[in-house]
Amino acid sequence: MEEDHPQQRGGDGTTSQPHFKASFSNLALQRLSQLGIIKERDPTLLASDSPESEQLEYIESLNPSELPRKYRRYAENRIYANRDTNLEEIHFYGFDMDYTLAVYQSPAYEDLTYSLALSDLVYGAGYPEQLLSLHYDPKFPIRGLLLDKQKGNLIKLDSFGAILLSVHGRTKHTREETRAEYPSLFIPSDQIGTRFFAIDTLFALPQACLFADLVDYFDRSFGYAMEGSSKNEDNHNKQDAVISYSSLFQDMMHAMDNIHHDGLLKKKTLENLDTYIRRDERLPLLLKRLKERGKFCFLLTNSEWLYTDAVMKYILGNSWRDYFDLVIVGASKPSFFSEGTAMREVDLSSGRLKLSVIQTEHLKKNTVGKVFHGGNVEIFRQLSDSQGNDVLYIGDHIFSDVLVSKKSHQWRSLLVIRELNDEIASFIRTKKIRDRLHNLEWIRAEIYRGLDSDSSVPPDAKDLRQHIAETRLSLDASYNVFFGSLFRTGTRPSYFSWQMQRYADLYTSDVVNLIHYPIFYVFSPGIVQPLPHEDQPPEEKWTANNKE
Repeated sequence: MEEDHPQQRGGDGTTSQPHFKASFSNLALQRLSQLGIIKERDPTLLASDSPESEQLEYIESLNPSELPRKYRRYAENRIYANRDTNLEEIHFYGFDMDYTLAVYQSPAYEDLTYSLALSDLVYGAGYPEQLLSLHYDPKFPIRGLLLDKQKGNLIKLDSFGAILLSVHGRTKHTREETRAEYPSLFIPSDQIGTRFFAIDTLFALPQACLFADLVDYFDRSFGYAMEGSSKNEDNHNKQDAVISYSSLFQDMMHAMDNIHHDGLLKKKTLENLDTYIRRDERLPLLLKRLKERGKFCFLLTNSEWLYTDAVMKYILGNSWRDYFDLVIVGASKPSFFSEGTAMREVDLSSGRLKLSVIQTEHLKKNTVGKVFHGGNVEIFRQLSDSQGNDVLYIGDHIFSDVLVSKKSHQWRSLLVIRELNDEIASFIRTKKIRDRLHNLEWIRAEIYRGLDSDSSVPPDAKDLRQHIAETRLSLDASYNVFFGSLFRTGTRPSYFSWQMQRYADLYTSDVVNLIHYPIFYVFSPGIVQPLPHEDQPPEEKWTANNKE
C-alpha cells in the first residue's frame, strides 16, 4: 500500500512537496536518480505503475558500495538506538525534571554545589579554612567511575568489571600501583554500592571532584598520615592517622546532603535561574506536538513541589502543567518502581499534601492540572491505563531512571547523556590516532603470521607493545587527561558503556532531540558491530583445507 508522504528531501538538503503518492522504494529510487546512480536503461523503474517488488529487488541487488552514505541527522540532533523502538507503539511519554527537562548549566551549577558543600565542611565540620581556595574542576571527573571509600581512589572499570585505571586524589596510578592496590584487577559487583560508591549521575560529579581534592589535600598536608593509605600501611603509622578516607567520604556526603536538605542549593539556584538553568524554546514546542498527536505526557521527578513548580515555570511558563496529563513530584525513584510511598495530592495554593485517599478510578480522567506526591508504578498504571512497554521514560540517571524501570516494568527508556556531543567531537578529532592504533594492531598480527604451537621463539614485540600503550594513552587523553572517554579506555568499552547498552533502548545528548523525529519513527541500531568471529573479509576461505 502506498502512503502519502508530505515532504521529500532533495539532494541539496531542502524539502519539497511531491506531486505523487510515493512508495518507500520509489522515494529511494528518486534519491538514486538524483545522484546519477540509476542508469539510463533503468528510468522505467521510476514510473508510478512500476511494481514495488521490482523496485525493491533492484535496490537490493546493488553493490553496497554503489549506494550513497545512509541519511543521518546532524550528530548533535540524533537519537541513537541500542534496540528497535517503534514510536507508533509508544503512547506514554514520561519525563524526569532535573538534568532532563531542566538542564543545569555546566560548570556553573557543579561549581555552586562544590563550593556550598566545601563551606559546609569548613564551617560545619571543622575542616581547615585553606580548603576554601579550592574550586570545581570540570576537566577532572567523569561519570561511570567507582569511588573506593577505603583507599581514597577513583576507579574506572571495563564492561566485565575489570579495572582499567585508578586515580588517587589527583595522581594517576601506574599499572603496577593499581595492581598493588587491587591484586585481582577486578571489582566484584556485590561491592558496588557498599565499599564502592558509583559516580553515575551528573549530580555526583562535584562529589567525585571534592572527594579527590580532599584526599589530595590531606595526603599532601599530613604526609600520607591517612588511615587506609597504602603508604601508611607500609610505614605502620596508623596511630598517626589524622582521618580515614571513609570518614572523608562520610563527611563529604553529609555536607552534600546538608545543602540539599536545608534548601540552600535550591535557594541559590532559584535566586539565579538564568545562571544555573537553561531555557530552550524548542521544549514547549516538543511537548505541544506530543499532546496534539494524542500522546499521554507525564512528569515524574524526585524533586519536591515548590522547587519543581518554580523551575518548570521558568522553562515552560506559568501554565506549564497544561503540557502534562499527570504530574508526580517527590517520587522517590527508584523506590517508585517497587513499593513506593503513599500517594497524596498536593494543595497547589499552600504546597502542602492533602490528607486523603487517592481514588484511582475517579481520577483516571481527571488528572490534568493536578499534582501528586509519591506513589508507585502500580498506581501510575491504574491512573494511566499503561501496559509497560508502551511507556517511554526519558531521564539522565542510568539506575533510577533507566535500569529499574526497564528490568521491573519493561518501560522503554531514552537516556539523556549530556556529555555525548563532546564525546562525538573528540571521536572525530582523534581519527589520526585511531588510524595509528589500527596500523599498530596490524603489525602485531603480522609478527605472529605463520607461528603455531610448534614455534619456540617468541617475536620481540616489546617496542611494539610500548607504542601501542602510548598510542592508547594519547587517545584517552584526547577525551579526559585522567579518565579518558566516558564510553571506552583505549578500545575497551567501559562499565558505563555496558550499562547504557544493556538497559537504555535509546540515548541522546538532549531531550529536545525528539523534535527532529516524526511520531511514527522506527529507531533501529542497524547493522551492529560484529562479534570477533564475524570480522571476516569476504574473500577469506572458511577453512585452510577448503580449496577451490
